[in-house]
Amino acid sequence: ACTSTPKVCYENSCFEVEVAETLEQQSLGLMFRDSLDQNKGMLFVYESTEPRSFWMQNTFIPLDIIWIDSNFKVTKIQRANPCQGPCEVYTGYGQYILELNQGTANNLGLEVGEEIKIKI
Repeated sequence: ACTSTPKVCYENSCFEVEVAETLEQQSLGLMFRDSLDQNKGMLFVYESTEPRSFWMQNTFIPLDIIWIDSNFKVTKIQRANPCQGPCEVYTGYGQYILELNQGTANNLGLEVGEEIKIKI
């Protein structure tokens, strides 16, 4: 079988993503990591488009959290900073949630309403 690395692309920029599908993977997310390569990220995959909440407890890397609906359209972009608690909760509407290094969305010119390609 041909295995390819899961990727998320916007225009000509692609990011290799770790896919968080299980509850355990989704709960852990990118917690306790010291770094994230510029061309990498994490993609949370759910069954449907619904309100999804994220927070940065125990997350050491400043992130962009990007909510994407079932039509692969960006519904929200949030710059999120590490926190030690109490932590702000960020809620958006999506079936896919993409976490990239903070500032990436801005560098790409990514905005709400834009389409993202997801290859998993």
